[in-house]
Amino acid sequence: MSSCDALFAKARELKGKGLSIREIADELNLQVDTVDWLLLHEKERLKAPTPLDFSVNWSAVGCSTKRLSQIGWAMADLIRESCANNEFENFDVVVGIELSGAPLGLIVADDLEKPFTAARAAKPSGAAGGSNYLTGTISMNFSSVEGKKVLLVTDVISSGIILRDVIKSLKELRATPVGMVAFVDKRGGGDIEGVHVKSLVNLISLKK
Repeated sequence: MSSCDALFAKARELKGKGLSIREIADELNLQVDTVDWLLLHEKERLKAPTPLDFSVNWSAVGCSTKRLSQIGWAMADLIRESCANNEFENFDVVVGIELSGAPLGLIVADDLEKPFTAARAAKPSGAAGGSNYLTGTISMNFSSVEGKKVLLVTDVISSGIILRDVIKSLKELRATPVGMVAFVDKRGGGDIEGVHVKSLVNLISLKK
C-alpha cells in the first residue's frame, strides 16, 4: 500500500469512528480541505483538484521518549534565542496544545523552568462532522493562565485554525499569547492572530 493509499484508508477509518473533519485533520496533520478531498469517493476525487498539502508523520519521534525529549529541548533552545532577540516577550506559562503538542509543551516548560498547562482545540457541538464548534478550552488541572503572558507550543501547524481557537480561548481568560513555537510549520511561516510564530522546520512551497 502506498503512503497516499494509507492516508485514504486512515481518513476513512477515523471518519468511521465518529471523528469530525477537523479532528481527522488534527490527527493526520493535514488541512481541513485535504481531509475533505481524502474522503471523496474515488471517481469524485479524480475529478477534484488535489490540495496543495504535505502529510507530516513524526511517529518515529513520538514513539521514543528520548527523541521526543530532544525535540522538546531543541524547541526550548529556540525559545531562549527568540526571547534574547526580543522576538518573544518574557512569559509566565507554557501552553501545550493537545494532543500531540502537550508532551512537547511539558518538556519545554520543564527545560525552561516555567509552569505548564494544556489547551484543547474546539470540538464539534453536534454530530460528528457538524459545522458548529464549541470554543477551545484550557485545562484547569494545571497552572492557571488567567491574566498571564503565555507561550504556545504545538507539534505541526497546518492551516492555523486550531491555534486561532486556542488563542481566542486564552484571550477570554485575559491571558496574553506572546509567542508560539512549533516542531513543523506547513504554512511556510507568518504570524497567527498577531502572535509571532517560530518553528524548527518550515515547509516552503515554491508554487505561486
